[in-house]
Amino acid sequence: MGRITHVCLSDVHAGAAASLATRVDDALAVHPAAPSPTSAAFGTAMQDLLTRHNQDQFGAPYAGAHKPMAILMGDLLDLAFCNRADAAVSYCSWFSAITGGGNDWFADDAVMLPGNHDHSLWTAARFADEARAAETGQVEGLLAATKAAQPALADGLRGSATASGILAPMITALNRRCGLPGTVTINYPNFALVSDDHARAVVFHHGHFVDATYTMMSRLVDVLTGKRRRHSAQALADENANWIDFGWSSFGEASDLCKIVNDLYTGAENGAEARQLRDRAAKLIERAIVAKLPMGGDTTLQTWIERGVLAGLDTTLGAWSDSERYSKTLYLSPDGLTGLTTYLDGAVKPQLVEELGAVPPDLTFIFGHTHKPFVDQVLTAAGQSISVANTGGWYLDNTRLDSRDGAAMVLIDEDLNAVSIRYFGVPTNDIPTRVSVDLVSRPSPSATAFHDQISGYVQDGLAVWDALSETAADAYRLRQTMMFAQLDAMDAEAGQTGAIL
Repeated sequence: MGRITHVCLSDVHAGAAASLATRVDDALAVHPAAPSPTSAAFGTAMQDLLTRHNQDQFGAPYAGAHKPMAILMGDLLDLAFCNRADAAVSYCSWFSAITGGGNDWFADDAVMLPGNHDHSLWTAARFADEARAAETGQVEGLLAATKAAQPALADGLRGSATASGILAPMITALNRRCGLPGTVTINYPNFALVSDDHARAVVFHHGHFVDATYTMMSRLVDVLTGKRRRHSAQALADENANWIDFGWSSFGEASDLCKIVNDLYTGAENGAEARQLRDRAAKLIERAIVAKLPMGGDTTLQTWIERGVLAGLDTTLGAWSDSERYSKTLYLSPDGLTGLTTYLDGAVKPQLVEELGAVPPDLTFIFGHTHKPFVDQVLTAAGQSISVANTGGWYLDNTRLDSRDGAAMVLIDEDLNAVSIRYFGVPTNDIPTRVSVDLVSRPSPSATAFHDQISGYVQDGLAVWDALSETAADAYRLRQTMMFAQLDAMDAEAGQTGAIL
């Protein structure tokens, strides 16, 4: 039987009101210091799963030295839609619900791969590592010290899976508050587990570089230089770092600006409101332009200027709101599939060749970011079939409850077999999404056995997973109500002031 060695989780968005990990009461007030009902229910289900696994594997309630390591795949803290303190406190509430406030369930150490909403934690970790290098007189090696985290492969399961990373001070401190006494190391943008014979590998990435929005600076370099480059993992991480920090990992520090950004995001994610935002913005821009023109009073000219502004907003903000994160009804849009295969061919496979000498023939890729969990096989340009799984997320992106939004975790065993547990989703037609277990890896006797084993644990504890589904459905409905109230307040205020928001 397979022993669970790693548990992969992502996209908690702790602190954000639209996250099911953040406690929101019936009056729509946020309480980051208390665990949300969904967090508590997930903690119960997780502990039930691991208890059954440990009893089955070791004949004891706890695994001792065999506890699985958590791979935390980014957007753990939402540093765009809430302040850093609330995000940190909410993360502790979420993770403590899973760990029970102790280290009975998970290994002391963990691995983190930052996403776009907590990317500044990577920036902070790099700067801290540079400071340590400077203290030891290695000033000339500052850049090398931080880049050392980016070749991110663990050389076999027998060695340390965190050896190639750098210390993540903030998440380490928070995890210690949640009962895990070890350290969290950052690998960015990729991390991998590789079999001793290099025949199999599981690669982890938050998922933002699959989305063209977050590679914009690299593509801008291509335009300015007239060169169409292969964007390596290193290049993507370096060239887009400040762009990601600015757009998605810093606004939470400014309370007024944070609210404006949150309102803009919420509006842009909801079709009817997005059109109203566009129309109000176009009217304001048109007024500003015609006020400076000698023929500004001409109504025909005003109409054409407004139409031109609307067209510009449609090709910019409209394109952004149609990006992969906001594709509502598809697990992966055609553009998303192109972004995925481009990242696999351009960033993942060359890194594997550089560090291993060749791409392992049996390759699995785990990512999050889109908030829409799925399992599939993807064919790369070279014709290699790669097993792919998305871990979804805890954040409700828009008011629709007919989307693919939901959350999953991926379990890895000692043979690098991967199984996905989708543990909740939006209540389509008001019906809670029940737990499902899917094999991620290519079918094989050991992979199928691992899938059947995990399915058995879930089936034996089905009551706690059903309770989680029901709790999450209630939480989704509450956040839908909250978003409608937010949009109504935006429209009312804009109607009074004549502004965009």
